[in-house]
Amino acid sequence: MVENSPKESKGNLKSTLSDLDREAAIDRLYDVALDPARYEALLDHWESALRPLRAEANFEAPRLLDDPLIAGHFERASTFLDRVDTTS
Repeated sequence: MVENSPKESKGNLKSTLSDLDREAAIDRLYDVALDPARYEALLDHWESALRPLRAEANFEAPRLLDDPLIAGHFERASTFLDRVDTTS
């Protein structure tokens, strides 16, 4: 089931990506890890996925997106990209 609304957790609303947007973002993230030239495609998708969340965001909260699953993927892809030599 694809969920597009914020999730309720411990009585507080938390913004999160829909399952479909999360999977697409993760796919594009690893595309970038394999080919950094695909970064723009990731940014385009990320912007379209987060745009609806910004409308409901509480900017006094520490973050716009509370999604530990996708955060872990970004951390792993970042580690991989840090190892890539971009000077050649």
